[in-house]
Amino acid sequence: DLYKSRLNSESTYKFNFKINEYDAFVVINHDILKRAQTIMELDRDLLETMHSVPQIALDQYRKRCLIDEIKMTNEIEGVNSTRKEINDILNDITEKNKRKRLYGLVKKYELLIDEEIKLTECEDIRKLYNELVLKDVVDEDSKNEPDGTIFRKDKVYVQNPSGKTIHNGTYPEDKIIKEMSSGLNILNNEDYNYLIRIAVFHYIFGYIHPFYDGNGRTS
Repeated sequence: DLYKSRLNSESTYKFNFKINEYDAFVVINHDILKRAQTIMELDRDLLETMHSVPQIALDQYRKRCLIDEIKMTNEIEGVNSTRKEINDILNDITEKNKRKRLYGLVKKYELLIDEEIKLTECEDIRKLYNELVLKDVVDEDSKNEPDGTIFRKDKVYVQNPSGKTIHNGTYPEDKIIKEMSSGLNILNNEDYNYLIRIAVFHYIFGYIHPFYDGNGRTS
């Protein structure tokens, strides 16, 4: 009854996606509205502050944010990395460092400042994955290289630190492609608030778990 009341609420965003065979949705409640408003206000304050701060200070602040973000993302995936290692690549993202660990991930974060990444088709996801983490994933364990047409062709499980399976990734690959396409349609649907659709797609990506490894870093 609670599921039905939330699903059919006037404050609900409904999505063409199934979570364990249930229709996916988000109730735009007071908490979500408040968080979205806070983000907008912080963004406005940041833009105003940027005009009164020297460029060198902005560059240093941006670099620190990038390093913290990349390090935190790696820790979630169980990948050990140091701030120095990330900083060294940020200081020189030329081709000569291409073989360094984390190079693809660091370079893509840096390019986000000037580049709009196309995310409309499944092939775009695979291209991004190849640029971000494929080399590191294969170096860590060659068995985790994607072996499907676009994604993986075998099953994958998400486990907690004690080794208990807490989620089964989507299977087989044709279902992965179908669900990822639906997720990308949600991400690009301008009828939804962009903060909401970004968060929803982030969840969907983790739910599908399209690769054997590197899903968190890509997501």
